[in-house]
Amino acid sequence: MSDVEANNLTYLCSPAGKTCEFICLTARSWLGDKPVFHAQCSRNSAASTRCLKKNRANPMLFRTVTYSNSDQVVRAQNLRIAFYWAVAFALGLWLIKAIEIAFGFDFSRFGVSPGRFNGLDGILFAPLIHGSWSHLASNTPPIVVLGTAVRYAYPRSAKIVLPVLYLGTGIGVWLFACETTHYGASGLSFGMMFFVFTIGALRWDRQAIALSMIVFFLYGSMIWGLFPHDPTVSFETHLSGTCLGVLLAVYCRNWDPAPPEKRYSWEDEETENDDDSSWREQ
Repeated sequence: MSDVEANNLTYLCSPAGKTCEFICLTARSWLGDKPVFHAQCSRNSAASTRCLKKNRANPMLFRTVTYSNSDQVVRAQNLRIAFYWAVAFALGLWLIKAIEIAFGFDFSRFGVSPGRFNGLDGILFAPLIHGSWSHLASNTPPIVVLGTAVRYAYPRSAKIVLPVLYLGTGIGVWLFACETTHYGASGLSFGMMFFVFTIGALRWDRQAIALSMIVFFLYGSMIWGLFPHDPTVSFETHLSGTCLGVLLAVYCRNWDPAPPEKRYSWEDEETENDDDSSWREQ
């Protein structure tokens, strides 16, 4: 903490990067000139209290213009939490596969068996089961990347999107797929990919568009998995997840507010100058 003098007034300010930005103005600069003093101070610290007390006689000398830095801290924290959840789920998949191999189990019987009532439990367990290490390895990166993107960019939507994709993909497979056992988390990956891509095209804000383009650049080739080309690959699972992802994007497109547009200090100064000019003309 250090004392800074400006216009014969003393302010106790913390280092830059805290939650509030204070601009202290003289009576002359209040009429349209640029601010003569900038300092970033903690929002509820003794610095702001001291500033307000010193200027109580002339409150026009002090204004709070923004406190956006705290948003950056929160967003970084939310990104970490989303990433940790996605990694935890992926690690759980690897642990299940390791247990299956280590103890000689065959978890494939817990997959979805279409049209059979004894195969309904696969709706719950099929996304957790993989036929081989290579199958699991191919599903892990999109699970982590796309899971992080959904939970970070659309936290409200994620509360319904992820459960619906997890369960709904299996339901679609049980209803419409061919008679064989289906398992794997690829339906969840396809659903999340097409959800992020479609909702970006519908919302059209900067973050949504950026995520949509990144996801399509990384995993756009997944679209070929929607067509039957390999009898060992369940394209029905991919197609079911894709349809659900698109429908959920349409349904949830307005659930999460768009992030605020970043505004720079010179934009506020231009607005103030325009307002002061119109006041003088009157």
